[in-house]
Amino acid sequence: MKITQLFKIYWPDNGGGIAKVIESIADGLPEYEQQIIVCQDSKHKKCADDHYKGIAVRRCRQLFTVASTPVSVQFLREIKRQAKDTDIFIYHFPYPMVDLAIWFGFFSGKLVVWWHCGFEKNRKLAVLYKPLVRQTLKRLI
Repeated sequence: MKITQLFKIYWPDNGGGIAKVIESIADGLPEYEQQIIVCQDSKHKKCADDHYKGIAVRRCRQLFTVASTPVSVQFLREIKRQAKDTDIFIYHFPYPMVDLAIWFGFFSGKLVVWWHCGFEKNRKLAVLYKPLVRQTLKRLI
């Protein structure tokens, strides 16, 4: 069984709480094939592969950032590419790029949403984001 975790950043780019949760999940599932797909700074031209504590990390090129959201076409392509081999996707919410991948139907395996926080900070953007979130939640049913 293969598990793929999705979020916008991971160690060493961010040492925050969500990165720690991602690491803890990976540490707790050593018997499964795992990978983590995240974005990286736009100065990199291609996706890069590395490992953190024995887990494969795929870092996709970020084109730009909007409202703390790294935008990456490569991230979407990578999810679509990995969907055929991944049994379980773990989405660390919120990250609208993952919601877009769900909207476009790129997922075929099981989806787990790990809800870290709400998105009430920017009410204007929340109005645009809510339809994507609803689509993600419908995918879980």
